[in-house]
Amino acid sequence: SLFLLALCVPAFAAPPDGEALYKERCAGCHNGPQQPRMPGFEQLRQSPPEQLWRVMSQGAMVPQSAGLTDPQIRAIARYVAGRDFAVAVTGGESAGRCTAVKPFRPSPDDWNGWGREPSNLHYQ
Repeated sequence: SLFLLALCVPAFAAPPDGEALYKERCAGCHNGPQQPRMPGFEQLRQSPPEQLWRVMSQGAMVPQSAGLTDPQIRAIARYVAGRDFAVAVTGGESAGRCTAVKPFRPSPDDWNGWGREPSNLHYQ
Protein backbone atom coordinates (compact mmCIF):
# COMPACT_ATOMS: atom_id res chain seq x y z
CA SER A 1 0.00 0.00 0.00
CA LEU A 2 2.94 2.33 0.59
CA PHE A 3 4.06 1.61 -2.98
CA LEU A 4 0.65 2.63 -4.36
CA LEU A 5 0.72 5.80 -2.29
CA ALA A 6 4.14 6.67 -3.72
CA LEU A 7 2.77 6.28 -7.25
CA CYS A 8 -0.15 8.62 -6.53
CA VAL A 9 1.82 11.46 -4.95
CA PRO A 10 3.23 12.87 -8.24
CA ALA A 11 -0.30 13.08 -9.66
CA PHE A 12 -1.24 15.50 -6.88
CA ALA A 13 1.99 17.52 -6.94
CA ALA A 14 1.69 21.21 -7.73
CA PRO A 15 2.40 22.13 -11.35
CA PRO A 16 5.76 23.80 -11.99
CA ASP A 17 5.88 27.57 -11.36
CA GLY A 18 6.85 29.06 -14.71
CA GLU A 19 7.51 32.52 -13.32
CA ALA A 20 9.85 31.22 -10.60
CA LEU A 21 11.67 28.97 -13.09
CA TYR A 22 12.04 31.85 -15.56
CA LYS A 23 13.47 34.12 -12.86
CA GLU A 24 15.87 31.38 -11.76
CA ARG A 25 17.00 30.12 -15.17
CA CYS A 26 16.32 32.82 -17.81
CA ALA A 27 15.93 36.32 -16.37
CA GLY A 28 19.66 36.81 -15.81
CA CYS A 29 20.15 37.11 -19.56
CA HIS A 30 16.73 38.02 -20.99
CA ASN A 31 15.89 40.71 -18.39
CA GLY A 32 19.33 42.25 -18.35
CA PRO A 33 20.89 44.74 -20.74
CA GLN A 34 20.16 43.88 -24.38
CA GLN A 35 22.86 41.83 -26.01
CA PRO A 36 23.29 41.08 -29.71
CA ARG A 37 21.00 38.28 -30.93
CA MET A 38 19.42 37.82 -27.48
CA PRO A 39 15.78 38.86 -27.23
CA GLY A 40 14.60 40.65 -24.13
CA PHE A 41 11.55 39.54 -22.16
CA GLU A 42 9.14 41.78 -24.10
CA GLN A 43 10.36 40.34 -27.39
CA LEU A 44 10.00 36.80 -26.05
CA ARG A 45 6.50 37.65 -24.84
CA GLN A 46 5.42 38.13 -28.47
CA SER A 47 6.28 34.51 -29.29
CA PRO A 48 3.76 31.69 -29.01
CA PRO A 49 4.47 29.17 -26.25
CA GLU A 50 4.94 26.42 -28.86
CA GLN A 51 7.88 28.30 -30.36
CA LEU A 52 9.43 28.99 -26.95
CA TRP A 53 9.06 25.30 -26.03
CA ARG A 54 10.84 24.24 -29.24
CA VAL A 55 13.73 26.65 -28.68
CA MET A 56 14.22 25.38 -25.11
CA SER A 57 13.71 21.67 -25.82
CA GLN A 58 15.16 21.25 -29.33
CA GLY A 59 16.83 24.51 -30.36
CA ALA A 60 19.40 27.08 -29.34
CA MET A 61 18.48 27.13 -25.63
CA VAL A 62 18.90 23.38 -25.00
CA PRO A 63 22.16 23.87 -23.04
CA GLN A 64 20.48 26.47 -20.81
CA SER A 65 17.47 24.16 -20.33
CA ALA A 66 19.61 21.22 -19.24
CA GLY A 67 18.16 19.58 -16.15
CA LEU A 68 14.64 20.93 -16.68
CA THR A 69 11.79 18.50 -17.17
CA ASP A 70 9.34 18.87 -20.05
CA PRO A 71 6.60 20.15 -17.68
CA GLN A 72 9.03 22.78 -16.36
CA ILE A 73 9.94 23.91 -19.89
CA ARG A 74 6.24 24.11 -20.76
CA ALA A 75 5.58 26.16 -17.61
CA ILE A 76 8.31 28.65 -18.57
CA ALA A 77 6.94 28.89 -22.12
CA ARG A 78 3.39 29.52 -20.82
CA TYR A 79 4.62 32.18 -18.38
CA VAL A 80 6.75 34.01 -20.94
CA ALA A 81 4.10 33.91 -23.69
CA GLY A 82 1.37 34.87 -21.24
CA ARG A 83 -0.96 32.22 -22.65
CA ASP A 84 -1.44 28.47 -22.90
CA PHE A 85 -0.43 26.21 -25.76
CA ALA A 86 -2.84 26.37 -28.71
CA VAL A 87 -1.56 23.17 -30.33
CA ALA A 88 -0.11 20.00 -28.90
CA VAL A 89 3.67 19.79 -29.16
CA THR A 90 5.61 16.66 -28.44
CA GLY A 91 9.26 15.80 -28.30
CA GLY A 92 11.05 13.53 -30.67
CA GLU A 93 13.13 13.68 -33.79
CA SER A 94 10.48 15.12 -36.09
CA ALA A 95 8.53 17.27 -33.63
CA GLY A 96 7.47 20.54 -35.14
CA ARG A 97 8.80 19.70 -38.59
CA CYS A 98 6.86 19.46 -41.81
CA THR A 99 8.14 16.57 -43.90
CA ALA A 100 6.52 17.73 -47.17
CA VAL A 101 8.66 20.86 -47.46
CA LYS A 102 12.00 20.79 -49.27
CA PRO A 103 15.02 21.71 -47.13
CA PHE A 104 16.17 25.31 -47.45
CA ARG A 105 19.49 25.38 -49.28
CA PRO A 106 20.41 28.92 -50.35
CA SER A 107 23.08 29.43 -52.97
CA PRO A 108 26.09 31.65 -52.21
CA ASP A 109 24.40 34.45 -54.18
CA ASP A 110 21.16 34.38 -52.14
CA TRP A 111 20.61 37.01 -49.48
CA ASN A 112 19.23 35.47 -46.26
CA GLY A 113 18.40 38.71 -44.45
CA TRP A 114 21.59 38.92 -42.42
CA GLY A 115 24.47 41.17 -43.33
CA ARG A 116 27.29 39.64 -45.29
CA GLU A 117 29.99 40.92 -42.94
CA PRO A 118 30.47 40.98 -39.13
CA SER A 119 29.09 44.53 -38.86
CA ASN A 120 25.76 43.28 -40.29
CA LEU A 121 25.22 46.29 -42.58
CA HIS A 122 22.71 44.46 -44.82
CA TYR A 123 24.37 45.33 -48.13
CA GLN A 124 23.20 43.03 -50.90
